[in-house]
Amino acid sequence: HVDVDVSVHDEKITVRIINGISETSRQVESNNIGLKTCEKICSDMGGEFHSSAKNKIFTAVSTLPIYDEEQKENVYSLENLEVEAEKSDSAL
Repeated sequence: HVDVDVSVHDEKITVRIINGISETSRQVESNNIGLKTCEKICSDMGGEFHSSAKNKIFTAVSTLPIYDEEQKENVYSLENLEVEAEKSDSAL
């Protein structure tokens, strides 16, 4: 059973996913690379990602800003500048 809650508040969208943790899934070893990837993607998009596992319940919460078309273009331009700067630094 998985619960998914989506809310929009203060120009941000939040997605909360809650899932039970079975005994078999607790036995599987993990390096949490999927959670680290989610955290990185959300951070790169100007948002946040948090997860927790307590009392046999796993919760993941992603919060991302909502951009209008003009803001989206500005964010994209900043990303391009960062990529170009990284390329220049690596060429040195």
